[in-house]
Amino acid sequence: MSFNQSAIAVEDRFYTTNLGDLLLLKALGFIEDHHARILDVAENHLKLRVGNTFLERFFYRCSKERPVEITLHIRQEIDDGDTTKEALRLPGIACSQVDVTIVPQSRSWKKSEFEQFSRRILWSLRQHFISP
Repeated sequence: MSFNQSAIAVEDRFYTTNLGDLLLLKALGFIEDHHARILDVAENHLKLRVGNTFLERFFYRCSKERPVEITLHIRQEIDDGDTTKEALRLPGIACSQVDVTIVPQSRSWKKSEFEQFSRRILWSLRQHFISP
């Protein structure tokens, strides 16, 4: 079976308030709850992996959750001209835009299962980042 990871990548965008280092705390809550591994960190970029590879599951008796890679691109300050419904619902003091990309990291994902899992991850991200 041929598997094209980029063909079924899931992308989304949401907005959240950003007061002080609050975004960092929100991200840490998500990482802790999902036992995510931090793969890469930059000023406005965070790459995580949720789930375990086959070898990790085999050797370390980890959870059977298949791996996905989650990339968060954060744009700190949103222009006043940004008039999306979601951005308008936020208090307006300091608003950040978060672009999310979720990519499967295992060939064992079926498209429907991956999409369902991605929806749960996106819902959880919105919940942790307190996004409308």
